[in-house]
Amino acid sequence: MTTAEGSAPAVIKHRRPGPKQPAYGLPASEWPTVLQRVVEQKEPLRTVAAAYGVSPETIRRLLLQTHQQYGQQEA
Repeated sequence: MTTAEGSAPAVIKHRRPGPKQPAYGLPASEWPTVLQRVVEQKEPLRTVAAAYGVSPETIRRLLLQTHQQYGQQEA
């Protein structure tokens, strides 16, 4: 048995390290601006997300949330 076979595998702390100070969301005050850029100006989600330092998934969820709110108000 060699030392390589008997030793434990190396532990990787972070496989995909993120930003030093991650942004977990957008402040509510920015929502109208984001909606205008995506819906009216037809900017890609990635472009808008990069401008605010969040993921495109965050922008997509914001759009979904606002769409559901407007759908409930009309019903």
